[in-house]
Amino acid sequence: MQSVFSTIASSVRENKENFYEERQSRHQMIGDLSNKLEKYIQILEQIEITIQDEHLSSEDKICTIKQLLPNTQKQEYNFLHEELKRLSKESGYIAKNDDYYAIIESKSVKLQNRASDVVKYLEFDEAASNQQLIEAINYYKYKDGALVNPPLDFLDANEQPRIFDQNEKLRISLYKTLLFEQVASGIKSGALNLLHSYKYKAFETYLISQNVWQHGREELLNKAGLLKFKEFVNLESELSKAVKSQFKITNKKLTNGENSHASIAEISGKLKLQTPPEEKAILEASIDLFPKDHFVSLFEILSTIDGLCQFTDSLEHWQVKYNRDKPSEQTFFAGIIGYGCNLGIRKVSRISRNVNPHELENTVNWYFTHENLIRANDKILAMVEQLQLPKLFQRNKEVMHTSSDGQKFNISVESLNASYSYKYFGKGKGVSVYSFIDECHRLFYLTVINSSEREAAYVIDGLLHNDVVQSDIHSTDTHGYSEIIFAVTNLLGISFVPRIKDFRDQNLYSFDAVSDMKNLGYKILPAGKVNTKIIEEQWDDILRLVATIKLKESSASQLFRRLSSYSRQHPLYRALKEFGRIIKTLFLLRYIDDLELRQSIEKQLNKLESSNKFAKAVFYGNNQEFQQSAKDEQLIADGCKRLIENSIICWNYLYLSQKVIDTKTEKEKQNLLEAIKSGSVVAWQHVNLQGEYDFSDEILKNSIKFQLPELMELKIT
Repeated sequence: MQSVFSTIASSVRENKENFYEERQSRHQMIGDLSNKLEKYIQILEQIEITIQDEHLSSEDKICTIKQLLPNTQKQEYNFLHEELKRLSKESGYIAKNDDYYAIIESKSVKLQNRASDVVKYLEFDEAASNQQLIEAINYYKYKDGALVNPPLDFLDANEQPRIFDQNEKLRISLYKTLLFEQVASGIKSGALNLLHSYKYKAFETYLISQNVWQHGREELLNKAGLLKFKEFVNLESELSKAVKSQFKITNKKLTNGENSHASIAEISGKLKLQTPPEEKAILEASIDLFPKDHFVSLFEILSTIDGLCQFTDSLEHWQVKYNRDKPSEQTFFAGIIGYGCNLGIRKVSRISRNVNPHELENTVNWYFTHENLIRANDKILAMVEQLQLPKLFQRNKEVMHTSSDGQKFNISVESLNASYSYKYFGKGKGVSVYSFIDECHRLFYLTVINSSEREAAYVIDGLLHNDVVQSDIHSTDTHGYSEIIFAVTNLLGISFVPRIKDFRDQNLYSFDAVSDMKNLGYKILPAGKVNTKIIEEQWDDILRLVATIKLKESSASQLFRRLSSYSRQHPLYRALKEFGRIIKTLFLLRYIDDLELRQSIEKQLNKLESSNKFAKAVFYGNNQEFQQSAKDEQLIADGCKRLIENSIICWNYLYLSQKVIDTKTEKEKQNLLEAIKSGSVVAWQHVNLQGEYDFSDEILKNSIKFQLPELMELKIT
C-alpha cells in the first residue's frame, strides 16, 4: 500500500510540475488557435453581410460567398475548435491526462518489483469484497502477470480507453499499475478484505460472531455490563427527557444572567464563552521540594522502585518453560535505560561498567516485550495507588478524571508505521506517541501510531487496557474526539468531556422539532432533529460492537479503523454517529453551563502538556528520534520510556511523603501539603538522566595515540 500510494503521489507531483512548465507554451498555443478561429469568425461576419445585401442578386451572393470561403477543410475548423476547448480546459486545472498516465506507466516496472508478488500471494475474503476487483485479481494470479484480455470492469470510464494504445494494443504496464492502485485503495477502504490480517479483515469478522451473539445475547450483555441498555426504547425515553431538560436549563441560565461567563454576540448571534483560570497554580512549585544539593541517579531510582514493587519480575522470558536463571536487575535497568532514554543498547553496554554486552543484548531480545512492559508499568501504578499523597490531586475522591494526547517524534529509519508531515517533521517522517495520564499523574497507557492516523480511534484502547486505573471522566483535545467516541464511552459508563476547538460551530440536536424550540424563545437552539429510526434499527449491532470491545474480543482501534474506512453510508457507522450526537449535545450544553467542568478539562489536559516535556527530557538520546523501524520495537522503546517516567513519579511521591512525615508541627504539615497540591510531581530536574562524567587521571589518558608529525606529512594527491 505504501509503495503504491508513494508511486501515485510522485506521479501526481511530476505531472503537476510538467503542467506548470508547459503553462506558458500552452497559453501561446491558445492565443495562436484563437487568432485562427478569429479568421473564421470574420469570414462568417462577411458572409452574413453578403446575404443581407439587397443590391446583390442570389447568383452574385453565391459567387461572393465562394470567394470568401477559404480552401481549408471543415476538418481543420473542427480540429481547431476542439483543440481550443481542450487547452482551455487543461489551463484551468490539472487533470489526469495522457501525460499523467504516461508517467505512472513509466514507473510501473519499479512498482511491479515491489507489489507484484504481494498481490499474487494475498488471500482475499472473496465473499466480503468487490467482485469486479476480485475477478481482476484472480485473473492476474492465474496468468501470473502475463496478461492478454484482462477484466476491465474495475476501471472507471476515464481509465478503460487509456489502457490501449493507438493500435488497440494493451498497455500492460499501465494496466498493472492501475490494478495495484485499485487493490491498495480497496484494502484501505474496505472494498477488499483479507482473510489473514489484524487491520484489513472484513468488519464483521472482528465482532462477536452473529451465531454466538444470537444464542448468548443476554449472557454477553450481562458480562459486558450492558444489560440495562438491552432495549433502545427505554434509553430513548431517558435521553429525550435529559436533552429537553438540559436545553431548558442552559437557555434559562443564559437568559436570566445566571451564567455570567456566557453571552450571545449581538452582531453574529454566536455564543461567547469565557473560562477564567482557577487560582493560579505554579506547576513548577514542587521543584523546590526535591533535593537541591545533589542529583539522584536514574539507576538509583529504578533500583529503589524495583526493590519496593518488583517490576522486573514482570519481565519474563518468551519461552514459558525457560528454567535458567534470570539476568540480574542491573542488566534489566541497563536495557530499560538504553531503550527508554533512546541511547541504544550497544551504546549503553559500551559506556557502562559491570554490564556484559552479550548478556544485555540477550536480555532485551528475550525478556523485553510490549506485554511484559505493560505489566511492569502496572506494578508501579498499583504501588502509587496505595500511597495517600496522590489523592491530593483528585478533585473528587470518588471520581477519576483522565486525559490523553498525542506527541510527535521524528524517526531516523525507514518505517511502515511512520509518515510525512511537513508541519511536524519538515522533510522527514515521524510517528505519534499517544499517551494517557490520570489526575494523580500516573501514565497508565501509551501506544505508537502513524502520525497521519486520527487519535480518536485509540481513546477506548487506553481506557480499557488495564485494571489499575479506572477512568470515570476522560478528556482529549479535538484530535481525540468524534461522535462515535461519545457514543461508545457513554455505553461503557465513562463521561467523555473533550476540549473541542471552535465548539461554538458544533451542531446541537434534539428529539423535538427545531421550530418547537424556537417557539419557546430559546437562544441556544438545535441544528436538527435526531434520527432515532436508524439508531433503533442498528441497536443490536451497536450493542454487539460495544460488547466486543468490553469483553476484549477485538480492540476498539481495530473496529473503528475498519468501520471508518468503509463508506460513510455504512448503517452501523451512521447509527453510532447519530447516537453520539445525542451524547455530544448533552455534553456541550453542560459545558456552556458548568465553569468548574471547563476548568477541570483545562487543568487535566495541562497535566499532559507537562508530561510531554517530561517525555522529551527522558527520551533525549539520538536527537529524540526513534531508532526502531518496526511498530513492536517502537512500543518496547516507549514502554521503557514510560517505565522510567512512572518510576520517577513514584519516587517523587515517596520522597514527598517522607517529607510530610518528617514535619514537626501540624501547621508545617498543612503548608507543605498545600505546596505539593499547587505544584506537580512531574518533576525531573533533580534526576541525573544522563549519567556521570569521569575526570580521573586514568580515564583522561588518551585511548588512541595520535602521531602528529606523521599526520602532518600525510599526502592526499
